[in-house]
Amino acid sequence: CDLVRQQLKSRNVPFTEKDVGPDHAENQEALKTVGNGNMTVPTVAVGTRTFTGYSRAALDLGLDEAGYPTRATAAPEPAASPADAPPVRLSATGSPR
Repeated sequence: CDLVRQQLKSRNVPFTEKDVGPDHAENQEALKTVGNGNMTVPTVAVGTRTFTGYSRAALDLGLDEAGYPTRATAAPEPAASPADAPPVRLSATGSPR
């Protein structure tokens, strides 16, 4: 989802994007695991929290709780995660079966 990507980039949050299209069964299984059987895209995992669909407010809350900055710092290219902040994974490309 472009909105999720924009939001993560605006906060300078590093993320990994996974294609869950028909030719990516391994990523589809990972999406089911992270989403508790749900195949909704986008699915964003921040540490142990998972967000499905898009809610700017919910994702901001999760990122705030994880310790990510509220806005991008001066250096937009690749940012390191805050100390002890959980990784962010985004499943937003392609469509699930």
